[in-house]
Amino acid sequence: SKWVDFSSRYGLGYELADGTAGVLLNDNTKIVLCPSSINVQYWQPVNESALDSEDFMQCACTMRDYPTDLKKKVQLLEYFKSYFDGSGAKACKERAAVAEAESGVGAVGGGGAVNPYVRRWMRSKHAIVFVMHDGSAQCNFFDHFKLILWPRGANVSIIDKNQKKATLSLANALQSGVADLLLRLHTFMEILQELAQKCAA
Repeated sequence: SKWVDFSSRYGLGYELADGTAGVLLNDNTKIVLCPSSINVQYWQPVNESALDSEDFMQCACTMRDYPTDLKKKVQLLEYFKSYFDGSGAKACKERAAVAEAESGVGAVGGGGAVNPYVRRWMRSKHAIVFVMHDGSAQCNFFDHFKLILWPRGANVSIIDKNQKKATLSLANALQSGVADLLLRLHTFMEILQELAQKCAA
């Protein structure tokens, strides 16, 4: 996954491992480009005044045919996608045109299954945490070590600096006695707690 923090102006842009690109905007709306297509899903909170409000899909459209009030957000999504691709906006538009021609998707596209997206996030001195739409949470440490806490918190996946992966129960991880892992889990939980407190405020 890739991410870039432009929250000083716009929000958090990201690209997930499956190719999904998205932006979590400063107004707590979310816009997502489905992988290998031009289909767009736009989400907004049920209660705009509550940071932890559930989301609903306000719009399913395409990168080339969307409501006029979403123009700036679609353009921002296109910008972030181009940024992650290492290409310019022109290349992104060309990719969209090819995808539309190949898929035959028209203006009504973008519906169907829910694409994964980031619901909340928080950055600290040592790591950044993403809370996903399904309740899972990922902690990316700035030294490239990652932890993933799966929904209901029963299991945790570990991806070390060499990209070696392992999944075990959270209970076993906490009882492992591995000082570095315990410190990272503690950092992860602290950020999640701080995010929960921010949502409850």
